[in-house]
Amino acid sequence: MKIKKMGMLCAMLSFLLLALAGCQTVGGVDITKALVSGADVKSSEGSASVTLELLGNGKPDSDNTAVLKYIELLKKVTINLKEIKTESPELLSAKGEIALSGGVTIPLSLTVGKDKLTVLFDGASKPYVLNLKEALPLDKLLPVELPLDSLGSNPSVMISKLMPFIAKSLPEPSVINVEKATETINNEAVSLNKVHFEVKGKEVAGLIKQFIGNILEDEAGLRELVKMVMNQSSAQGGFDFSGIAVEFIKPMLQDLQANIDTKLAETGFVNDKFSLKSDLFLDSDLYQRKANFELSMSLPELEKDGFTGLKVTGTMDKWNLNKPVTADVIDVSKGALEQTEDTKMAHFIKTLGEDSKLYGLLVKDLQVLKKEIVLQMSDDGKHVPDTLNPFIKEGNTMVPVRFVTERLDADVEWNNDTREVTITDIMTGKKVVLTIDSKSVQVNGQTLNEQQSPEVAPEIVEGSTYVPGAWLARLFDATTAWNNDTRQVTIKKD
Repeated sequence: MKIKKMGMLCAMLSFLLLALAGCQTVGGVDITKALVSGADVKSSEGSASVTLELLGNGKPDSDNTAVLKYIELLKKVTINLKEIKTESPELLSAKGEIALSGGVTIPLSLTVGKDKLTVLFDGASKPYVLNLKEALPLDKLLPVELPLDSLGSNPSVMISKLMPFIAKSLPEPSVINVEKATETINNEAVSLNKVHFEVKGKEVAGLIKQFIGNILEDEAGLRELVKMVMNQSSAQGGFDFSGIAVEFIKPMLQDLQANIDTKLAETGFVNDKFSLKSDLFLDSDLYQRKANFELSMSLPELEKDGFTGLKVTGTMDKWNLNKPVTADVIDVSKGALEQTEDTKMAHFIKTLGEDSKLYGLLVKDLQVLKKEIVLQMSDDGKHVPDTLNPFIKEGNTMVPVRFVTERLDADVEWNNDTREVTITDIMTGKKVVLTIDSKSVQVNGQTLNEQQSPEVAPEIVEGSTYVPGAWLARLFDATTAWNNDTRQVTIKKD
């Protein structure tokens, strides 16, 4: 699913989970107050579980064993988190597992900090760290562009201040009711108010339109909201820009309100099959202590493979609200794998023990280290400008070094002073050093003899280094094949 569509789904579901409880009072329970009170919870312990399940038998159009195995494993995925410890709005930890179809389970522990997610998988030598701000850029996920730089660095503080305004603007869903219930939370029977609500696909557009309309009607409230948001930023210099900001935001909201039907239709999942049901369990202080939900939808991406839809279910319990809680922070002092734009799957696999479940799943079952690269040759065998296509030189098929070796799970570095290209195989550690316009090649510090060296020296074409493809493939335990009919070079690594 493309990031914009995924963002639309996340933003819409977040809205619906709030909108479902958007009326003022139901059955004597002040739902709006409950939403606002939820932001006051700074610490807690708990557990949670989320299951994603593909509906239907599914008949993927593929004869690739790894692809079929991948789909089979992901037909049902459950994330179980136990021992969730929220020490503060900016720090929590959890232990749990990911359970896949066929009984495969991957134990893990995690820490969520201010802007980083740290995960330690069972069998890994060091934790994996993801920068949340880079992984979930709000400016790309939201359906409209907003000036988000001024939101400040503490989202929990921001949410607690935003919630009163959001809560009073939320529309009322068609199905919502409250009843008394007794639930077991952390081995204790607790008397609660159960708030049940539902939304069908045909209601979604109307709810969003009404929500936006309520915001636009409350211009004074919107101005105060914007002023509060902008005060979180130290870059405003004391000047009140809220009036200007409101005039900037209003046309965007009006445009979204006018075009929400089209935007929802473009997602492909808001239709007659869309359904969201949820139960919130509130205590006498209107704090949420338990919740469960069920989401059903159809996705065009799934239907083409024979699946009828996707169902997501989840449950959550909380206890020890606002009491002293200490998170189990994962130690990264001895090293961690930080996710960057250059991080490859092989970097992660390198941290796993070969006898671990996750290594077996990724390498043996899903064969993620198995590679196939197809390069298209021109009809005359000459280099095509502004492309990375291979070309013929002195009877050798020349291929782009970085393009090929990075896809064979290697890191590539360029030294402009020495005009050297250093290629390091991530899994084996083999290091190959090429020098432009020289047939002299070093492998792990040793210079290759004449028979082992390339027939044509590395050369730069339009900023990319090219070498003989068959020679390069052999260096990294890969093979090459030529298809004369399609004029394609295929490089494979098992």
